[in-house]
Amino acid sequence: SEKLISRKIKEWVLAIKLEQVANKDEILSMYLNEIPYGGVIYGVEEASEAFFGKKSSDVTLAEAAYLAALPRAPTFYSPYGPNRDKLEERKNLVLREMLRSNFIAQEEYDSAIKEKISFVAKGNASIRAPHFVFYVIDYIKKKYGEEVINSGGLRITTSLDYELQSTGEKIVLDYSLENKKRFDAENAAIVAIDPKTGEILVMVG
Repeated sequence: SEKLISRKIKEWVLAIKLEQVANKDEILSMYLNEIPYGGVIYGVEEASEAFFGKKSSDVTLAEAAYLAALPRAPTFYSPYGPNRDKLEERKNLVLREMLRSNFIAQEEYDSAIKEKISFVAKGNASIRAPHFVFYVIDYIKKKYGEEVINSGGLRITTSLDYELQSTGEKIVLDYSLENKKRFDAENAAIVAIDPKTGEILVMVG
């Protein structure tokens, strides 16, 4: 995010080098495979599965427009957040620009504008250990700022032990069902920590 002349020169040199080894379609493909879509979703293929439950090659025109609209600000435009109306506006802008540039016909535009899209419910299997994932994301946001999360490029190694996490999830489910029967209350949670290091091994909400 630094705005320096030296940074711009580096970007210019990198762009020239990239164009020497890849054509525009290959560069676009690399971009689409890496672009952040919010949370732990990276790349258009993963986003298509997470949001629509289908491969990117199977999306409708309207769904494709959503996928094109989201990367500008994945958190702000999230279909699960409070700005769904803004996402609709941006999706419609994408479709208008496609029509204006003759990428689609008027009939395709009209059909896509009217199409009602259902997003896959948030918290599905695409995010494993969601409480822990969002705990880590919140930590990173507070430490480095939200722009770092949205711009991507991070590789974060955590302390979670997924085998233990799976066991913890089963224990929580079993006890919450038991609590529902006995006490009419089904809330339950587990946090397991390595006492030697303080690292979180399991977090179930």
